[in-house]
Amino acid sequence: MERIDCERPLYADVVHKKVDEAFDDAPELVKRMKDSRKKNSQIVTLGLWPLDVVSYNDWRQSTHAPKIYSEWVAMARIEILIVDEYRASMFEECDAAAFIRLGLAQALTEACKPKQWEE
Repeated sequence: MERIDCERPLYADVVHKKVDEAFDDAPELVKRMKDSRKKNSQIVTLGLWPLDVVSYNDWRQSTHAPKIYSEWVAMARIEILIVDEYRASMFEECDAAAFIRLGLAQALTEACKPKQWEE
């Protein structure tokens, strides 16, 4: 039997290429993520809320994050798509969301009441 030499591609190489193909802005976001970690960075937001929110599993705290930034971008995009699917029904059907909306509505109504001018 003839031996065929073929090199298996590394997972990291394949996934980064696929992410860049799937999300046009992935290379730019990866660059912004790297720049945001620099000392004295002026970058406040990356434009994708899952990347902007500090969480338990935060990309900023990862020790190997620069190697896998494109994967963080992909997961952020997927999370946005999933949340968009259920957000409207959650706000309508979830009692906790209704309670929060009521509290916000009352606070905003109180804060926005026109004040009477004193003469």
